[in-house]
Amino acid sequence: MKRPAVLPLVLLLAGAGALACRDAEAPAPRPGFRFLERPRATGGDTVGVELPGRLVVVLYDSAGKPRADAEVGVLAVTPPGGSPFDPALEFRPADRPDAPWSDVWQTRTDSLGRASFAVKLGTVAGQMVAALYWNGRRLDQSDTVQFAVLPGAAARVEMLPKDTALYVGRSYQLRMRVLDAHGNVRGDPVAVRSDSSAVAVAAGGAVRGERIGRALVRATAGRAADSAWASVVPAGTLAATRIAAGMSDHLAQLNLDGSELRVVVPRPVHTVAFASSGGWMAIVDGSEGRYGNGRIFVRDAQGAERPLLPDYDDYNETQQGPRSSADDRWIYFAGRTTYHTSILRVHPDGSGLDTVAAPQAGTGSAFRDPAPSPDGRMVAFLGGTSCATACSAAGGIQVRDLGTGQTIAAGLPGEQPRWIPGTDTLVVSTPAGFIVMRPNGAVVRRIAFPLSGFSPFDLSPDGRWIAVATDAVPPMGWRQVVLLSLDGKLRLPLAFTGGVVAPIWHP
Repeated sequence: MKRPAVLPLVLLLAGAGALACRDAEAPAPRPGFRFLERPRATGGDTVGVELPGRLVVVLYDSAGKPRADAEVGVLAVTPPGGSPFDPALEFRPADRPDAPWSDVWQTRTDSLGRASFAVKLGTVAGQMVAALYWNGRRLDQSDTVQFAVLPGAAARVEMLPKDTALYVGRSYQLRMRVLDAHGNVRGDPVAVRSDSSAVAVAAGGAVRGERIGRALVRATAGRAADSAWASVVPAGTLAATRIAAGMSDHLAQLNLDGSELRVVVPRPVHTVAFASSGGWMAIVDGSEGRYGNGRIFVRDAQGAERPLLPDYDDYNETQQGPRSSADDRWIYFAGRTTYHTSILRVHPDGSGLDTVAAPQAGTGSAFRDPAPSPDGRMVAFLGGTSCATACSAAGGIQVRDLGTGQTIAAGLPGEQPRWIPGTDTLVVSTPAGFIVMRPNGAVVRRIAFPLSGFSPFDLSPDGRWIAVATDAVPPMGWRQVVLLSLDGKLRLPLAFTGGVVAPIWHP
């Protein structure tokens, strides 16, 4: 049945009083009504329960006589905070048990001026109010018909946050509640526990980091249950670019527990290299929209920038993958002014430009992603064909002696060579995970970890952790940063890093 044209949004049903109804010619009678019967509450009525008894009213005119065959209706008033799409109360005429339940019903009074409705509690818990209307007009009264609706049986436990990170010795508070099948909050006590000694969980849901590791926290109320994850992480700070609408957006910096997030460079940035002192950074500007390529700028701690090289041809030249030497004397990068990309280095002030390794002319090869060793004796980089031939055809990793210019190793498996700080050992990425190797290619360790096609990573300053951005680890479904211990034993996802790429450890 259609709702009447004029319905009150909030109205209290009453047992005495009148509504002044006027037409253009003469005052209309002022109808009233009184209750003959109300549904009987049981003291424990829950959502979805049909109440025993009926809601019966008698409609009468200004002379106190029953108003027969008059249009009268009843509707539910949505409680504060309730959704207008969730029925608070439902009705149907008491003499029509086959009629569907509805939060509004319209019928006609009998010969004695009476209208009778069955009442069913809706899906919203709380204090509900029934309202009456007559002939499309609301009845302005003072008494009320209210129903206390209790939540249904416990159906699920909800706890937040679902995944977070914290430091050892720090705490956070879980937000927990028990809900019925319609989302009404119950007051049941919730039991919480953890399956890992990485965290300690108090009875009220306070979670404290005890040791570095990954923990699953479970909450139960009867048969209802929920769970949440927590990563207890080492102290540290990451910088990373964020992806917005498929493009590199800006460079941000944050602590590993998710605190102190701030934008470092408020424009598109592809990659960044920090000086070990933290006094400057080299960034690849992404404003031109060339993925991974762009002009390199040196940015000081006060935010002042200057081009790494004064001359730059944005049509022919490529600058990518800057890396600082351990002593901050050199910035290594891949650059080209022809179809051949070489490994170059230059002092941070732009002086002393030097070619470290150049592909053989006419081969279509391209060198990229340079990584100078911590002692400054070697450089590792990725060799392969240029995009004019086939971008994906990599020639493997090469390691060269900077003093002699001799090749120590070539064709080593993997990509993105990174030196473990303070050592002569490399870490490289493969689709199956990471390989720890010597400069001559001798394998020290393999760390199994699935990687998507583009999974940039970096090593922590203490050489104990890998920070990698990947979307290959379920149930993430979107790129996140994961911390991997270099011994391969721990995986610590950082759930708050969704959508970021190219993480790098801040010194």
